Amino acid sequence: MENPNETLNLPKILDPSSTDDASRSSVDSTRPDPSAPLLPPSSSSKNECAICLDEIVKGDGKALFTAECSHTFHFDCITTNVKHGNKICPLCRTQWKQVPSFLDNTRPPSRFHIPLPVPPLPSPAPQISFEDDELLPQAQAQAQAQAHGDQRGPPPLEVKLLPQVSAVAKEVTLSDFAVLVHLKAGDVSGDEEMPSRAPLDLVAVLDVSSSMDGPKMELLKNAVGFVIQNLGETDRLSVVAFSSDARRLFPLKVMSAAGKREAVQAVNSLVADGCTNIAEGLKIGARVIEDRRWRSPVPVMMLLSDGQDNFTFSQFGQRNRFLVSQAISEAKALADGGDVRAAGELLRKSERDLAETLSARSGDGLCESLTFELRALQEKMTSMSMYQTSGRAYALSSMSSHSAQRATALYSPTVSGFSPTYSPGTAGYSMPLPQAYQTSAMARMFDFAVPMGIFHRSGAPRRTNENAKLIITTIVAMVFGFFIGITLPSVSFTKINLPSGFISSLDGGRSPEDFGSRHFPKIYVPTNPHGAELLPPGIIVAESDFYLRRLWGEPSEDLKKKPKYLVTFTVGFEQRNNINAAVKKFSEDFQILLFHYDGRTTEWDQFEWSKNAIHISAKKQTKWWYAKRFLHPDVVSAYEYIFIWDEDLGVEHFNAERYIELVKKHGLEISQPGLEPNNGLTWEMTKRRGDRDVHKETQEKPGWCSDPHLPPCAAFVEIMAPVFSREAWRCVWHMIQNDLVHGWGLDFALRRCVEPAHEKIGVVDSQWIIHQVIPSLGSQGESEKGKTPWQGVRERCRNEWTLFQNRVAEADKEYMEQQKVKE
Repeated sequence: MENPNETLNLPKILDPSSTDDASRSSVDSTRPDPSAPLLPPSSSSKNECAICLDEIVKGDGKALFTAECSHTFHFDCITTNVKHGNKICPLCRTQWKQVPSFLDNTRPPSRFHIPLPVPPLPSPAPQISFEDDELLPQAQAQAQAQAHGDQRGPPPLEVKLLPQVSAVAKEVTLSDFAVLVHLKAGDVSGDEEMPSRAPLDLVAVLDVSSSMDGPKMELLKNAVGFVIQNLGETDRLSVVAFSSDARRLFPLKVMSAAGKREAVQAVNSLVADGCTNIAEGLKIGARVIEDRRWRSPVPVMMLLSDGQDNFTFSQFGQRNRFLVSQAISEAKALADGGDVRAAGELLRKSERDLAETLSARSGDGLCESLTFELRALQEKMTSMSMYQTSGRAYALSSMSSHSAQRATALYSPTVSGFSPTYSPGTAGYSMPLPQAYQTSAMARMFDFAVPMGIFHRSGAPRRTNENAKLIITTIVAMVFGFFIGITLPSVSFTKINLPSGFISSLDGGRSPEDFGSRHFPKIYVPTNPHGAELLPPGIIVAESDFYLRRLWGEPSEDLKKKPKYLVTFTVGFEQRNNINAAVKKFSEDFQILLFHYDGRTTEWDQFEWSKNAIHISAKKQTKWWYAKRFLHPDVVSAYEYIFIWDEDLGVEHFNAERYIELVKKHGLEISQPGLEPNNGLTWEMTKRRGDRDVHKETQEKPGWCSDPHLPPCAAFVEIMAPVFSREAWRCVWHMIQNDLVHGWGLDFALRRCVEPAHEKIGVVDSQWIIHQVIPSLGSQGESEKGKTPWQGVRERCRNEWTLFQNRVAEADKEYMEQQKVKE
């Protein structure tokens, strides 16, 4: 069950309506105003907690706090704000004079506000150190003892081993042998009548991989809960959870009553998913012990897991898969050149190299499948005619499957044309080989399909009595048709004369035999992209790009150089000189894409670079409207970084190549250049700092940041000049709403797409730009109800801000309710 005391903590809402008239004339109406005060969502009411948006019900067991301004909140929700020094009412902005007096303001704030179960460990960036352990109760005594020259070492650790059996016959071999290990810290009191145990620094390393789901996870939680309850007030505990990756749930914490309560809540929130990466879990646990500031006499690391490390091992398996795929590609190139003998020898060498790997020698199923695949392809390359008939198609299918990291099609070796003499391992063909390629997500999809009657566990379509009925009906129809046919006169086509080149003109000069049998096999590949299940994997191209290609020549010779980055500007022709200066800052490694909101495209050909740019035109549309419709992640997947910039940016002090270097160096998934602080209104976070290359956090006005790791103090960039990595854009694109075109509020939500957001979102100071504050789309509106075009656009922006914030809050709330139902 999730912890009811944890709360949903969303960023405060920015109300742009407070901007005064004097500043409106110089600010782009489509961009949020950072000078505006922060107000709560419009959906807040007296019966809701304005922080977590849950209903306030008296008597439901949750403590409530009523402030002096008469507004009521859940006690656990409001303590989060107060711990960070925020004593302002989130609703009416009243400065509180009285707050709960026992709140510890010195305690470091928690970054985990949303009451989700601990996710399946999404590869967080490594923490620099773990020097944040809680002060030991006996730390002062230790310091005094060291000052007086007390050099006594740690007390001895008592170890007792209780084997499953006391003795085993010499000729008997046991594969499993249980041993109970009993550890006890040594006595530190010196009093034999009333000995006291030495304090412990215990790091519990817990396996939360998918294999632990169900009763195992309950047993793990009960076991750790038992350990927590039996720790003393001089002991400290830290918990590390691992699956495909590892993370520390909380630092070494003294096991007081409050510490035990928080530890139990953290452990109870764990859910199982992912692989078993024991090595990473132990590595993090060891670092927790090594980086301690205060050291108890007895450091202990406890590992609780149900199996072996399959993640580290699978990494080697994927490397083998890559090498085999590379060998198949090289062999195909040789065979296409006519040298099938060299291609076969290359495949045999790859098979020998694969057999020498540790994975193959340990009986890894993936290596067995790769070996089988290499042997099957060798057989199809014994001659050029066989290669042209089936070998080339088989190689293309294999390369496509490995390139996209998909499982291959469901098949039976005898049906697919594979020689039954190839028997991978002792298992033979009892399990379909493609299962060796599948990921855990594929397995879950397959398990979901089995109860629906789509497939058996064997991977073959379900066969019922309907199949037998269909066969009998078909036979009867064939017999009936035969007798009907012999009663009719024969039809001769000898008098029909077709031009000799007619058939060849239909297929480009190739005869029908070149395409193989006209009765192609029935195909259904559930791992293909949605809608393409009926196609062979080798013909599927799931992603695209903006590369410009010729209308003639060989396709492989179209591109002399492939741009690595995509730069988009939403422009009007009036800003052509500014855009011309900006484009010249980007080399041939950057593909330029212009979105024209004024419909004027051909006039840009006065610039030489425009002839190689992409031009897309739709009148009076914003860059977020364009981005949602033309920058789908599968279309821009060829580009490492995507720039989505406004047209009114001065780039005199900006170097694109240097910017990319800094973004990669500092691990920024979402970024923007620093803004000149003396031009226009901007947030403190996005202002350029002259003493560094990059910054990731800042200090805002008092009360604006409930957490130093949340916007607008960190994990925040503005929407005027963002730069997204390919992976981050895939998430952000899905968050853009079709009907909300101005993007207001999106900047506060970007943090949801990277983890940890305060480390992967930042501002590049040394490559900075100037916001020229030129209203562009603000003048593209229409006068309605006595309002000027500018005012209408501004009002739409404010409304979209509220709509977006409400949708995010409702989505969070709906998700939480679904989680409660599942539990």
